[in-house]
Amino acid sequence: MAMLISVDGEQTVVEPKGATFSLDELQEYVGGFIEILPIDADRMAVANDEGRIRQMPMNPVASKAAGYLLVGPILVVSRGEIA
Repeated sequence: MAMLISVDGEQTVVEPKGATFSLDELQEYVGGFIEILPIDADRMAVANDEGRIRQMPMNPVASKAAGYLLVGPILVVSRGEIA
C-alpha cells in the first residue's frame, strides 16, 4: 500500500489499478514527470522531476520521512509496487 503525502501534510492511502503502479498513475499523483528517490531499503519516494524548477512548495512531512528536502506531492511506495 502506497501513501500519497500532500504539501499540507494530508496522507492518503492509494493502491495501483493493477499489480503495480503504471507510469501514467505515478505521473498523475505527482503532477508530471517522475523522479524516484530512495527513502530506506524498502521504500521509495516518487516525486515530480521538475518540482524545484516549478517552485513547488516544500513537503515537510515527506522530507522528514526521507531525510532530505522534497517538494510537491510525494508518493511513498514499496519497491514491489512499481515495475
